[in-house]
Amino acid sequence: MRRAKELEGVLKERGLVFSVRGHPRKGWEPLPLEDPPRPTKGAFTVLVKGMVVAETGPEPRPFEDLRELNMEEVGNKVQAALFVNYDPAILVGK
Repeated sequence: MRRAKELEGVLKERGLVFSVRGHPRKGWEPLPLEDPPRPTKGAFTVLVKGMVVAETGPEPRPFEDLRELNMEEVGNKVQAALFVNYDPAILVGK
C-alpha cells in the first residue's frame, strides 16, 4: 500500500490522470481489483494500457524487491507508456 501511494504521488506531481486499482486499506480507497487480497505476498504490478511496466513478487516478507523499486523510475516508465511515440527501450528491466 505504501509503495502504491508513493507512486500515486509521483504521477500526480507530473500532472498525469490515472486510476489506481488495489485492495482497500485504512486510509486508502483505490478502485477494487477482481481477485481477492493476498495478505503478506508482496506482489506489486503497474499496468499501463494493458502492458506491465513494473512488477515485483509475490515474495516473502520483508519484500526486498518491492522496497528497492524506484518510484521515480516507475513514474518514467508509466509516462513513457502513456504517449504514442514512447521508446519501448525505457520499459525494459525493473
